[in-house]
Amino acid sequence: MEPERARIRWDEEGIKEHDAQRGQKTKITEPKTPYNYYGEEDEDQPAELDEGHLQEELEKERKKQEFLERRRAHYDEFQRVRQMRTSPEDEEEEDPNP
Repeated sequence: MEPERARIRWDEEGIKEHDAQRGQKTKITEPKTPYNYYGEEDEDQPAELDEGHLQEELEKERKKQEFLERRRAHYDEFQRVRQMRTSPEDEEEEDPNP
């Protein structure tokens, strides 16, 4: 005969007593999220970009493109080395008769 497995038994009376003692829940009020609200006149006007800001944006874009090119070249080099290691041309270059 198999022993009866332990089961969870809830103390219903204790839970009711606890709920009665707890009372009302207090609502937590949080401050509003800080946000800059712009008026309608600001939405109609395009943002003014000065020459320095444009130059900075162009420089960032140039650096990004340069990085992408270097990364692409790096991974291409890895593939080339991998192909060289596994290519059958290496076997043909060796002289079978020393």
